[in-house]
Amino acid sequence: MKKSDIFLFSYSFSSIGGLLALVAQFSRGLSPLDAILSSILFLPTVYVIYHVTKKIKGDKGLYEYLLNRCEISTAFLYFWFFSYFLYLSYTVDYVVYYILQLDGFLATVTLVLLTLGVSLLTLTESELWFLVFSSFIQLFLSIPIGWQISLTDSVSFSQILPTSEAFVCITLAPFAKTENSNAKVIFYAYAIAVSLMAISTLFVVPKIIYYASSISAFSLIIVEFYAIKKIVPRKLLIILLLFSTMTLVSLINPYQYYLYTIVPSLSALYVSLGIFFSSIAFSKSGNIVLRASSIVSLAIVVYGFYTSLDFGSLSVFMIEITSLLSISGLVLYKIRVRRSL
Repeated sequence: MKKSDIFLFSYSFSSIGGLLALVAQFSRGLSPLDAILSSILFLPTVYVIYHVTKKIKGDKGLYEYLLNRCEISTAFLYFWFFSYFLYLSYTVDYVVYYILQLDGFLATVTLVLLTLGVSLLTLTESELWFLVFSSFIQLFLSIPIGWQISLTDSVSFSQILPTSEAFVCITLAPFAKTENSNAKVIFYAYAIAVSLMAISTLFVVPKIIYYASSISAFSLIIVEFYAIKKIVPRKLLIILLLFSTMTLVSLINPYQYYLYTIVPSLSALYVSLGIFFSSIAFSKSGNIVLRASSIVSLAIVVYGFYTSLDFGSLSVFMIEITSLLSISGLVLYKIRVRRSL
């Protein structure tokens, strides 16, 4: 396998929720059939991402695919950037306070070290090599050697659609595209990840694997930062500074910070993906398989957007709606300015 294919494979592999996260967190309470049906449901989305990766020439991901549609690409970019920029800082909090369950001075030190680690990997352009290493570690730790068997034969159809949403970050895979990349490795990465996830439902996942899923979460941060860097390479230092500042600010109240950032981030992500898949699904061009796959993907995204709306907390809901309306207003302003030129 060529180096470019290894990079694309490991990048895609790390973007699928993170294998250890799928095994230790998302597979809980699922039967093997639940996991298989969820992965089949999401397969059309993987096909769309494969098609995009194969077609684009550069490394700007889904945004590049939409570049010939100025207004659509602008709307996509603003919602997408807002979502993943928030993703960066609150995922650091998620690793420290929710996965590792640290507190006090140790939590602060760990958060600072993780922030420095992200910055160092980004500035030295070592992200893809790190993801190769972390993918190998995740694969090794996901092999159920010595795990206790726990068979679950019941099928929970209500969990199939929510579980499929755990794979949504594979939409970042096209950002690792190079001229020599073989887009088929995205399918290989997906197949291996969901297969190991399905196998893990046959066992009681050890507690240590849950803690080790922090590797997956950290790798996903690297995946996201790499994608953002490809979109705005000239503002990398500013983004790193803002990211570092936000992670430090989160120390004031990390649990509240996580709550107030994850919700608007997810809703904005689903809006951006809704824009993307709609542009393909309702396009007059493109083969019927691609358009049908985009319709299935759009249905998953619409469901994800609905579940991301936090009706249980008025303050969180207001922040979420205000964020979406603000981004929409900014997009309309940018489009109006371009039309007036």
